[in-house]
Amino acid sequence: MTARPNIWRWRRCGWIRPFPQDGSGDKVAHEVHQSIQRALSEIRALSRGLAAPDIEALDLEDAIVLAASDRSVPGTHAPELSISGDVTPALSYAEKLCVFRFVQEALSNAARHAKGAKCTVTCASSPDELSVTVADDGPGFDPSDAIKLGTEGGQGLLGLRDRVESTGGRFEIKTAPGAGTTIKMTLFHRQARPR
Repeated sequence: MTARPNIWRWRRCGWIRPFPQDGSGDKVAHEVHQSIQRALSEIRALSRGLAAPDIEALDLEDAIVLAASDRSVPGTHAPELSISGDVTPALSYAEKLCVFRFVQEALSNAARHAKGAKCTVTCASSPDELSVTVADDGPGFDPSDAIKLGTEGGQGLLGLRDRVESTGGRFEIKTAPGAGTTIKMTLFHRQARPR
């Protein structure tokens, strides 16, 4: 036997209210519908972001372009991309995924915390290292607050740093209140890794 909700009791307690009969209910229903549609759009975008694309088949430039386009947020400027050097360095899948997620997360942070700021993504590859830099001209922040768990539960810059360092790379942040933010990752090619 399944328990059935006691609608009468819920209504008496104020948990359920009757639908307004003065015509305002249509407006409320429309607002609720719009809120649900926005929430569904956000959930779908998050779900797409959780699945890693097939970056194994992509070269470095295509992976960066995909990551940057994936994080283009309506109402924000599309990031400027600059890629120099060898775009086909010998990267492991983990390193290529690290670059992809680094660009995604750094641009996502810029969209969240530096709304309307101009962003640039710069990638430079040399025989010894690969560096990827994401910079914005937003409000910046106090760097001593940079590597902490977010109050909303996100890992943000802490997660970025851990991801880069887990591949043997170096993670750097340059920022100050009113001075924009530059986040840089450097991966060292296997023969050039610092000891």
